[in-house]
Amino acid sequence: MHSAREAVKVLQWCGVARRALTTEEFREVLSISPGQNSLDRGSFPHDMDRIVADCCGLTFVDEEESTVHYVHHSVRMHLFAEQGPHSGQFNEVDVDKHFGCLCMTYLDLNDFKRQVARVQQ
Repeated sequence: MHSAREAVKVLQWCGVARRALTTEEFREVLSISPGQNSLDRGSFPHDMDRIVADCCGLTFVDEEESTVHYVHHSVRMHLFAEQGPHSGQFNEVDVDKHFGCLCMTYLDLNDFKRQVARVQQ
């Protein structure tokens, strides 16, 4: 059941990401929730192949680039159709806002606030 929820997120985020995300990037973003303070590597999904498989053949992993894609551009058109059967879970504005919030949370994680050397002003 848990990987099914993650599969829905992969399907949503494939539709709003400005570029194809790698499987490792998906592992990281799937482990983040809004307002989180640090990266919890223990909550990373272990089996991205299983999550992609749970997308019911609508996505695939480009083996050379390790990026996740829809199998065809019509998948996005169907999922994000305004009056379609999935319009509740695949509202482009809502999914884009949530994904943006996760990106901002990621950039604000304490993991990235450490410095090796002080920067002179």
